[in-house]
Amino acid sequence: MKYPIILLDVDDTLLDFQAAEACAIRDTLAARSIPATGENVALYSRVNRSWWEKFERGECEKGDLLWRRFAEFFARIGVDFDPKAAHRDYHENLGGYAFLVPGAEELCRELKKRGHRLYVVTNGTAHIQHRRLGASGLERCMDGVFISEEMGSQKPAPAFFDKVFAALDWPDKQSCVILGDSQTSDMLGGKNAGIATCWYDPKGAERTGGWDFVIGSLEEFLEVVS
Repeated sequence: MKYPIILLDVDDTLLDFQAAEACAIRDTLAARSIPATGENVALYSRVNRSWWEKFERGECEKGDLLWRRFAEFFARIGVDFDPKAAHRDYHENLGGYAFLVPGAEELCRELKKRGHRLYVVTNGTAHIQHRRLGASGLERCMDGVFISEEMGSQKPAPAFFDKVFAALDWPDKQSCVILGDSQTSDMLGGKNAGIATCWYDPKGAERTGGWDFVIGSLEEFLEVVS
């Protein structure tokens, strides 16, 4: 077996975060009588993404980004609401949505059938990610789940992957591969950790690094690990 150990990202790799985010932010806005227009939802998504990118670069603490994204979003649409309360509501709303990426369940089941060991590696909040993975049914396929909040570090930091491999007690990194959609956290993190990288790129984005494999659909990953 080429890659007996497989590390799997969650958001926009196994679960459709964009769809869940849109539903959760609409619920959060509606509770405050803010129009949940496509424009407002898209603006929140951009603001949210920019704050997570800052977090990945080590430019802010997670506790700050969770409410500051709402502070920035409210400021940009000209409303005055408590950003920390909005964050709490949004997180509870987000945990209720778990939309599978096409082919995710089939991929995980087939990989398990073939004898691979599957591990989630995600930067999400522990309570929310466990809730979403459980609701999706994918958590049953996993041999372990590693979430940045519980690990004390986040992708792409080497410390995150060091802790993962210490927990796995698997010294042979040449037999491990990471599958994810983010070049800045999944691919860069995997490359820095010395393991094979497989970038899931269904939209044909521009490649920013020398990743080992690139796939456009999850079913193609079976060829990577075969």
